[in-house]
Amino acid sequence: MDSNDFSTKRLEIILVFVVGLLQIFQAGWSLYLNQQTANKIDEVKRSQDISDKILQSEPVIAGGNPARAKVVLGALYVRAFSDDDKEDLARIAVLSEKRELRDAISYIVRTDSQSTPALAQRLNNVFSSIAAQQVNAATAEANAARSGIEANKSYSELAKRDSPVKPTPEIRAAAVLSVKTGQPTEGWIYLGTADRNKLGARISEATTTTMTVPEGAFITTPTTFVALREQGTTLQGNVKTVLPPGKELRALGISPRPLASGGYAIWASVISK
Repeated sequence: MDSNDFSTKRLEIILVFVVGLLQIFQAGWSLYLNQQTANKIDEVKRSQDISDKILQSEPVIAGGNPARAKVVLGALYVRAFSDDDKEDLARIAVLSEKRELRDAISYIVRTDSQSTPALAQRLNNVFSSIAAQQVNAATAEANAARSGIEANKSYSELAKRDSPVKPTPEIRAAAVLSVKTGQPTEGWIYLGTADRNKLGARISEATTTTMTVPEGAFITTPTTFVALREQGTTLQGNVKTVLPPGKELRALGISPRPLASGGYAIWASVISK
């Protein structure tokens, strides 16, 4: 066999080998895509199944009976196949805008002692997003109302203070879930106002156990629901989540914001413990 025939034979063998590998790869890739498609279809079917069950139960839930709503949604929640299903159930109940559903799912996720930190984080993402929208909307409404009463004050002046958080079902759930995740959370909270920016000055309208102006790092605990913001202002400080009463926080320091009316708005940079 001359060298040309040998080279041709070797090339043919290599081509057969390469074609075989490509066929194996294509078959494996096709199987993978089919499996992924099947998984997506199953996920959609599960979501549709949950939605259908909620809609079928709506006459019971929407009848204005909170106890029955908790029982029905609780049964669906316990029977949920996976964390995906539990998250879908929570999202559907929240977005329904029906008070009975919102109250019931809030109660269920807050009292679920079996939820893992991973599930708590997923549910927290759902509820914190809605809670942040609600707090931001309430803050904007409160500032608009204040500006009508205190016409000589700019919006930026009003933004130095925060408004009390009125708990909704979503806010209550987000506050508890932010603790259940087990993850430290950082941000800024509003402590209240003080006449002087001086150690020991009394804080009015206090939102935490810190009743006087502190110095350096300190430990504090909210006495009401408080918004955890990205910055120490309501103007650029978007809400990250809401912290519940009784949650111990480690404060890194304070940022006093001078008010045109006199005194200071006191904000603290905190990390949840």
